[in-house]
Amino acid sequence: MSDLGICSSMVKKSIQQGFSLIELLVVVAIIGILATVGLVGFRAYIDVSKDAVTSEGFNFIQRQLNADLISLRNDLSARSGLADNLSIRSQCFNVRDEYIKKVNAERTNPFNETQGAVCDGNFLATGPVDNGTAGRPTTVTLIRGQTMVYCSGTDLDSAMFAPVTGVIGLNYCTCTALDSCETSLRRMATITTSGINAARNIVTVDISSEVPASLRTSVPANVQIGGVAYVVSGGFLYPNGNQWEIPIAGTLPMNVSDNDSVTEIGQGICFTPIGATDNSSYFGTYSNFNNLADMQASNGACATSN
Repeated sequence: MSDLGICSSMVKKSIQQGFSLIELLVVVAIIGILATVGLVGFRAYIDVSKDAVTSEGFNFIQRQLNADLISLRNDLSARSGLADNLSIRSQCFNVRDEYIKKVNAERTNPFNETQGAVCDGNFLATGPVDNGTAGRPTTVTLIRGQTMVYCSGTDLDSAMFAPVTGVIGLNYCTCTALDSCETSLRRMATITTSGINAARNIVTVDISSEVPASLRTSVPANVQIGGVAYVVSGGFLYPNGNQWEIPIAGTLPMNVSDNDSVTEIGQGICFTPIGATDNSSYFGTYSNFNNLADMQASNGACATSN
């Protein structure tokens, strides 16, 4: 065999050992699919980790607040740095705003580092923030990773001015695992005089003016009475347009009495805080912040008001 014949044979053998264009395209496609799946999985893992950070921050605030309130009520000096500027004379809105400032100085929203970890839920619930008018929004929308801190009560004054020496209605709710979370409808009411029947399983309540008339006839599945959750065992009765008779599954304890608050527990992540005031009145009366710019500088405004 000539040298040329040997060379030709070697070339054929080399060609036969290679990959066809189709095979290469299939391999590239498989690699692309695997990379995409891996990237999606990695992003999901990161988001779950961020949700865990959000939940940990939520639990941290609750633990710290409970410990600090004990110290404040007893006028003790042993308390966390979050309560340095608080005292036995502090009220709910003082505690709320102090925690917003201090927590946001150390923590951010894991999903948006330009935002603080917590925001003022009462301010978010005011009409001018929600829709540019003096209306009363019935729900609040939070973005993922956001924790809303708010004072809750039967009316705006009692909510904001509740003293630390009494029952302070400082509540939190956090949005995790969803791009945005909507709170449940606001249903504030107080038990009327002699509003609990002898069997203590039907309660007559006066509906708060915070609830629009158009929403007063829908029936929630659960209510919170005197800070305890109860299942509604049947439809509500309406003696008149401003009262509900609520049949509950179970028996109310004896310490639940007239003027205790009643709130709907809906499918949302938390109750809508009491709001409904204009900005100037809010900052002049119900907040330690001077104005919206002051609040935003402390990352204390909720996302929809930025």
